[in-house]
Amino acid sequence: MKIEQIKGFLVHGLTVETKNHDEFNGQGKIAPLWQDFYTRAAPTLPENSNVYGVYHSYESDFNGQYSVTAGADTLKDQQVTGCTPVEVKDGTYAIFEAEGAMPAIVVDLWGEIWNYFSQPDCPHQRSFTTDFEHYTSAQSVKIYIALESK
Repeated sequence: MKIEQIKGFLVHGLTVETKNHDEFNGQGKIAPLWQDFYTRAAPTLPENSNVYGVYHSYESDFNGQYSVTAGADTLKDQQVTGCTPVEVKDGTYAIFEAEGAMPAIVVDLWGEIWNYFSQPDCPHQRSFTTDFEHYTSAQSVKIYIALESK
């Protein structure tokens, strides 16, 4: 894990609202969101596109409702019906990286992140502003977690 300052940017994509309780109890919306993205939006993307999963509009913390946008930095509203913009906020982010088979590697990496932030001696606190996954290749991902300013 490393810590970096990130300048905000826009991602256009498809969005759902969910909460972790639903995702873990058979009522998940994130997997169908990605299926929809890869069926409708991905074929319209240029080769140089960066694909992101952006977690935003947090009701509270990891227990509350939040929104997830599956999108790209080159996707625009008019390309795909239902596509909307979301802003990744400026800030300090903890970055976690992994390589392996998708989507299992993403699920495993989120498990590591939750474990890291649940430790009583964790030196960082999540801000629950925007967090995002950056898919850097077909088998690698970086997950950026927004941190509270000190």
